[in-house]
Amino acid sequence: MALPGAARQHVVDWPGFGGGPMTTRAARAPTGPGPLPGLPSVVLSKDRQRVATAGDIWEARTSPDGGALLRWNWQQFCRHTGQASLDERSVDILRLYAAHKLTTSKAGTVGGTLGAVMRLLRWYPTYAERTGRDPSSLSWASVDESLLEAFLVHSMRTSQRGNDLSRLRDVYRWGAFGLCLPDFDVRLAVACEAMRAPGNVLGAAVRNQDPLAGPLDADEQRLLIAAIQRRAGDDRDRVLVMLFFELGMNGEAAARLWNDGLVAYRVNLVGPDGRPQLEVAYHLAVPRMKKRTEHRETRNRPISRELGELLDGLRQPGELLLPWVAGVHPHHRIRHALRRWVRAACIISPRTGRPLRLSPRRLRYTLATEMAREGASRHKIADVLDHTGLQHVEVYIEASSYVARQVADRFDAAFEPWLRRFQGSLTDRPTSGAACPLPVVPGFAPQLPVLPLDLGGIGLCGGTSRPTACAAWRRR
Repeated sequence: MALPGAARQHVVDWPGFGGGPMTTRAARAPTGPGPLPGLPSVVLSKDRQRVATAGDIWEARTSPDGGALLRWNWQQFCRHTGQASLDERSVDILRLYAAHKLTTSKAGTVGGTLGAVMRLLRWYPTYAERTGRDPSSLSWASVDESLLEAFLVHSMRTSQRGNDLSRLRDVYRWGAFGLCLPDFDVRLAVACEAMRAPGNVLGAAVRNQDPLAGPLDADEQRLLIAAIQRRAGDDRDRVLVMLFFELGMNGEAAARLWNDGLVAYRVNLVGPDGRPQLEVAYHLAVPRMKKRTEHRETRNRPISRELGELLDGLRQPGELLLPWVAGVHPHHRIRHALRRWVRAACIISPRTGRPLRLSPRRLRYTLATEMAREGASRHKIADVLDHTGLQHVEVYIEASSYVARQVADRFDAAFEPWLRRFQGSLTDRPTSGAACPLPVVPGFAPQLPVLPLDLGGIGLCGGTSRPTACAAWRRR
């Protein structure tokens, strides 16, 4: 595996496929197992990585500019204790699928599919013993609908839920309609499309304010900021906490930061006392994640002067800004660094009574929830999180009302009627002509010590979720 360069001229040749690896042949598939197409010795991936396929171990990075290094050992699919084994032909088919998928998807997607196959092989002996099958071996030809349904039930009890079935369905669809191999039943491929699993609840950790995986509460944030201000822990660990806390970026993005992406803008201004004053502003080019593009894309993000100076002081010769994070498993290194920093800073969560659990995802949740609480628009939150749509932003808007409940818990019960006025949710005014049975919450404020002010309405009554003030107005 090498980084992009002269590989731009390489073309993958698939013998027997005039239109490419996904060309569907009109002719009926042969009844016998027949020979498989040849595997190219080098595959040019979608993001221009050259992946050598001659050996039993393939290597590719999730991103060619410093992502995690993935290694796929094909011997694990046919010889491994504690799991079923794929026969040689099934392994060869899987290698052909991986070679094709690399040309159309990122390496992380391929790694997820191969991981799903491994989990299928580990689970299969239990299922085989229960159904009277051979628990030691499995082939694509022996896969049937009952097996896939049972595996779906099993995977729903794991963190993968329905994702593994979706990945296996992609392999089966490709074998049945892409290669038209007799190992795959076309009818089963069609039946697989109807197998669906209920998805995860969107933003469950944020909605439920999970004390271990959800956003940090106000007390935890104060402890975190105080530890940063007193410069607790090692500089290399603290800079990661500050990066994720300020920018809410993905964990792997830290491993892909480049030295030339950190830029300092210096300008001499005139201070209040008339003397020249140097002002410094730092910007950081943050790699964009999950955009499924072939080339590296970044977004310039402003960062605090403290974080900029710390990053500038930690620079090392080379291309990567944080070389101690990059490697085979940057996620593991980041997780361990955040744990080390929490121990060094002696931060105990008031909610759990244990050391505060930090992760890039949790700090990202915190940033988005705080933005929603402070009134940032949906588009602004999506822009900061680098979301292409707004469907993942609504959860932060809804979770922001939790802050009012936190305040209520800290006040005397006598103030509860007034605090309830700030709870509830506001909805946007409907477009002209749209039917809307909800009345407008009035914006007239005669109690202000100025001229009577009429804002023309501050939102729509949300029915059962309306604030107390709205309920009082409707009783007039």
